[in-house]
Amino acid sequence: MPLPVEDVKAQIPLVDVVNAAVRLQQSGRYLKGLCPFHEEKTPSFFVFPERGTWRCFGCGRGGDVISFVMERDKAPFVQAVESLAREAGITLSKQEERQRSRNQILSQINLEAAQLYHRLLNESPEAAHARDYLAERGIEQETLARFMLGYAPNRFDTVRKHLVQLGFAPEDLTAVGLLTEGNRGPLDRFRGRIMFPIRDARGRFCGFGARTLSAEIQPKYLNTPQTPIFDKSGLLYGLDLAQQSIRERKQCIIVEGYTDVMMAHQHGETNVVASMGTALTEKHVKSVKSLTTNLVLALDPDAAGSAATLRGLEVARRAFDRVDTQVTVGDIMRLESTLEADIRIAVLPEDKDPDEVLREGNGAWQNCIDTAVPFVDYAFRMIARQHDLSSMQGKRRAVEALAPLITDIGDPVARQQYLKRLAQVLDLGVQSEVLMNLMHARRPTRRAAPMRQNGGEQPSENGQERAVDGLEQYLLGLLIVHPRARGLAGEVIDAEDFHQPLFRQAYEYVLAAGGNGAASVEEVEAESVHALLDRLRRERSIEPQIDEEYLRPTVVAAALRLKRRNVQEEYEDLQLLLASEHATENKPLSSQIRQEIRRIGEQLRQVNRALKQTSFIRTS
Repeated sequence: MPLPVEDVKAQIPLVDVVNAAVRLQQSGRYLKGLCPFHEEKTPSFFVFPERGTWRCFGCGRGGDVISFVMERDKAPFVQAVESLAREAGITLSKQEERQRSRNQILSQINLEAAQLYHRLLNESPEAAHARDYLAERGIEQETLARFMLGYAPNRFDTVRKHLVQLGFAPEDLTAVGLLTEGNRGPLDRFRGRIMFPIRDARGRFCGFGARTLSAEIQPKYLNTPQTPIFDKSGLLYGLDLAQQSIRERKQCIIVEGYTDVMMAHQHGETNVVASMGTALTEKHVKSVKSLTTNLVLALDPDAAGSAATLRGLEVARRAFDRVDTQVTVGDIMRLESTLEADIRIAVLPEDKDPDEVLREGNGAWQNCIDTAVPFVDYAFRMIARQHDLSSMQGKRRAVEALAPLITDIGDPVARQQYLKRLAQVLDLGVQSEVLMNLMHARRPTRRAAPMRQNGGEQPSENGQERAVDGLEQYLLGLLIVHPRARGLAGEVIDAEDFHQPLFRQAYEYVLAAGGNGAASVEEVEAESVHALLDRLRRERSIEPQIDEEYLRPTVVAAALRLKRRNVQEEYEDLQLLLASEHATENKPLSSQIRQEIRRIGEQLRQVNRALKQTSFIRTS
């Protein structure tokens, strides 16, 4: 349901809202006063009427009229908009009202189901093994009640009968995800499971997570499917209970599991929420950034957890706000965008998840949080493990991964220290100013690779090889379905221009097959290559076919772009090497590197000229 955000901002002047809480004085084109959000004696709170924004230069808060109400009322975004809409007399359309009314019904259904599950967990003889399991996990009765844990009997109609008797329609039970279609009609989705009710930030019941205790019931974990009120990618488990503590402690700790959150709250660590086993998303981060800009990721310490932490770090960086600052590095002046957030990683002991660390006691959990490392330190540690830093390619990958993280640091002194550390780790011996300018000059198109998980390829979500820039995949797909164009690509590139070994092997096969046609894919013996070629052929076959007139320039341009990528990377490697050797004052070697830079630079210009000319190439 869309909220009338722009209507609210247009009809409720920021000055009117602020004036009710702050005594403002005219100061040129601006208004100023004492900040209502922190104690101060000298006004540092400014309102900019023309832009409809406010900012306090004392505490750093700022935003528009909605942001002000969120801060004033300690309210989430939706609630602030709705409050302003009522003040403005803005009414929702009939369609919006119907949707809101339906959503309220769906939420009420979940509430009634949660109450039933909770009662069954406490009273049903069938739930005895579930009660025993939770007791073994150390979860106390008060915690069970606070999070309203429940139990779904291993029967097909427990919830359906109960809710229908209360007057709810079966189709609404299906819409909210409590029923699923069986051979004989709708039946209970959750059976023989411990039930974890999931609420949004306002405490409304959105859905359920469920865990089986029997090997015969699969899968082990089952969640409510996507519904009008349940979106797992945007919900944080426990946020409704944690948000006040997050504001007070000015810190939010994100873990992975339901029991991690419950155990944390049971031990008084009430600023902990969970991403419910899913990858951290921008929606997750945005749901807490109005509460705090201090984030701690405390994910599992295994390899998968480390990879998830790096992905979560990248997501958090994208979601938090940035501020543009004018800086001078050496004799170069420019604007830099730095992150307005403190993101840290809690490094948990090996083979222990947050639940186990909390139950260990003796301040083990608090020690993990207190010693949480800044995100750059964690990235340094992980990237040093993942790349061969003795090779120039490994050094380049490390710079690609760490450069955006270092430039995010707002403190110029800290940034300078990390630059020196990067130069030391890579054994460059280069001054931090030189390295900073070199990193800043790197092409923005290369930012797709900062969080690559190893020195080579990174598998995608479905297990297929991930084409980092798409060029290799696109060109190979063209050559599979257009065999007659394979010779054109061979005149521009060779197999070594493909970074990914699997793509390189596939390209060698395609060239060897010559003009035998797409059917020759079936003859490939290597299973991995066959699977890749078959996938690319199917993907290309559903796209519009390229006319004969444009086939040649299309293939040549794709090959040239791939060649340009590799020449550009070689050019950047040499620049990095020159910066290193320049610091050691090895003049003969520096001269040789400069000569090679000129040669590669000329090659790059030739490729760029050829790319421009492809627009005029036509087949005869």
